[in-house]
Formats: sequence, structure tokens, C-alpha cells
Amino acid sequence: MNAKLLQRLLLAAISSASLSLCACSSTDGCGGTVTTTYAMALLDDAGVPADGGASDAGPRPTTCEAACERFNDFATLLSCSFTKLQEKGQTVDAVECRTQPMCEGRRPSALRSHAEGSDFAAAAHLEAASVYAFAHLAKELRHHGAPRRLLRAARRSRRDEVRHTRATTALARQRGLTVVRPVVAAMSIRSLEEIALENAIEGCVRETYGALAAWWRARHAPERDVRAAYQRIAHDETRHAALSADLDRWLAARLSPAARARVGAAKTAALEELRAELSAAPSAVPPIEIVLPMLRALLR
Repeated sequence: MNAKLLQRLLLAAISSASLSLCACSSTDGCGGTVTTTYAMALLDDAGVPADGGASDAGPRPTTCEAACERFNDFATLLSCSFTKLQEKGQTVDAVECRTQPMCEGRRPSALRSHAEGSDFAAAAHLEAASVYAFAHLAKELRHHGAPRRLLRAARRSRRDEVRHTRATTALARQRGLTVVRPVVAAMSIRSLEEIALENAIEGCVRETYGALAAWWRARHAPERDVRAAYQRIAHDETRHAALSADLDRWLAARLSPAARARVGAAKTAALEELRAELSAAPSAVPPIEIVLPMLRALLR
């Protein structure tokens, strides 16, 4: 698939609605839910996080939902409540946020660790895991005699993910978050069908939606450093999604009709899982009405 054409389609989609950013899977690897308590004093009178955010963030939030969204721009908020927090011997107003971290990059099948923390700490963990995923994919493609263009694209994607790991790690550390290195077990060479099944889920569906989410952050994130980081990430993730589509076609031509049917069923199931996640996210109707039809059209 042409990456420039895909980029135009993704940008057209984000111009149609503000997207909820629940890119996480309900399967292992995305780290489940995270509960974090923040002191409301972290928001100054302009409503800007003390670590340095956008100047147009607006007044201090008066609801726990708005406060949690300010602290967790790119995690799905599941629940929240106002509470108290002991800080330097004093009891201060705080907000407790229960979120589902976003899922970044292509998860390797042998990932044995969970994303720790919230927001950018989880993103950095998963971006680092994607380095392993693309390195192993390149090894498998070489073993199966894939065209050089696919090998080059997989290797370039690995280098992209190294850069994404550095960028998201910097964002996390600037916000006082700790990034945990991923634990990835040894991976063996898989069959073409096994590669195709994972590519259908992690590539064709998840990476395409991940590229869409990255463009949204690049355009609409309230913090300047986030917009700058995701501008580059969005370009790269769009190429990764295009690689997934190209790889899907190359693999399909080498699979039996029964195997192709199983891969098609995996795409359908992944889309349904994404639909369920978006349904559970706040303000999920626009993403379902706009994102899923676009993904279905791309996957035909």
C-alpha cells in the first residue's frame, strides 16, 4: 500500500472527529489498568500541569473526569474520584484516576512483561517491545525468501521503533514516570500462516489504528513536546501500517484457501475487539462511526 495515500486517508478521518485513544488490546501485553493518585496542586491556576504543558489548557478542572483527562491525555479513563493525599506531612486535595494505558507499536508474540505506569511510560515499554517484533519479523522474512523490499521495510521499522522508544521514554521521564524494559522470550521461526495471523491483528488492524491515533496526537495534543514527538512517530507508524498491508498481500498469495480464511477471520475478530474497546471509552461514538468503516474498507 502507498504510505502517502494511507496518510491522506488517516488525516481525513481525524479531521472528521475527535478520537478516543483506546488503542490497547484486552489480551496480554498492554498492561491492564493503572490507578494513579495526583495532587490537584499539580495543576496551576491556568490548569497547566506543573511539568510544563500547553498554555491554552483552560481553567483548573472542576470534575474528576476533566482532571484525570488533563493528567492522562492519551489513556482511556475508566473511572475516577476526588480524594485526599498525604504530601510532605500535609493532607492535600487529589484525584484518583483509573485508566487503561494506550498500546503503542507491534507487540511481539513472546512479550512476557506488562506495560508499567501510565501514559508515556506504558508507551515507551511497548515501543521498546516493538523493536524485538520487527527484528524477528525481518529474520523470519529472510528465512521464508521474502522480497528485499519487505526485508528493508521491516529493518527500517525496527530502527523507527528504537527512535520511538527514545522519544516516548523522554516524555515519560520528563513527567517523573519510570519506564520498565520489556521482557521478551526467545522466538523461533514461525510458519507463514502464523506470521500472517499475527500481522492481521497487530499490523493490519492495530498498527493502522495506532497510526491514526498518532496523527491525532500530533495535531491535537495539548502539550507542545507531545505534538512534536508524535509528528515524527505518526509518519513512521503510517509506513508500518502500509508495510502490514503489503505483507498481508504477499503472505496471502502463499497460503492455502483455508489458511486465508483463518487470517480473514482474525482480522474480523480484531476489528470487533477494537469496536468493543472504543464502545467502552468516553465519547466513543465518533471513532466507531468513522474509524471502523475506514479500517474495514482498507482491509478489503
